[in-house]
Amino acid sequence: NNNIPLTAVHVAKEVSICNPTLPTLTLLIKPNNKVVWASATADKSKIVPEIDFIASELPLLSKKFNLVTTEEALDIVTKDNGDEVWKYIDAIKVFARMSPYGKAQVIRAMQKAGHHVLMCGDGGNDVGALKQSDIGLALLAGYGNANTSSSSSKEGENNNNNN
Repeated sequence: NNNIPLTAVHVAKEVSICNPTLPTLTLLIKPNNKVVWASATADKSKIVPEIDFIASELPLLSKKFNLVTTEEALDIVTKDNGDEVWKYIDAIKVFARMSPYGKAQVIRAMQKAGHHVLMCGDGGNDVGALKQSDIGLALLAGYGNANTSSSSSKEGENNNNNN
């Protein structure tokens, strides 16, 4: 679903991971498995021509655009370009639709490049990456103090009173 990377970019702009004034490019898989950078906007006035993926150009491209990828596209370019993609992985600001293994790969590459990694996750498939990152932020469902130990103990007390 193409909306997921765009939603991720929107959130990344809101929390200053991406530059809100820069246009966004996403890695797009063409029918022949060729991967290109394509505009990630509905605003026709901001669409730029597709750009061939060249790993060594990632640092320069990231100065002009917010870069986003999915694991599927990242897998193709890493198979075609080897370690050169991982060398410049920090030029890509948003990683969407990533498996637990894909998240771990990105985190290791970022840490190897000397970065401290913060990982936010909201599901069981995020546990490994949350633990591997320098800072892991688990987003839990609940309302108010529903996730606190004091409310859990009160619930237990209330349940015992009903017996």
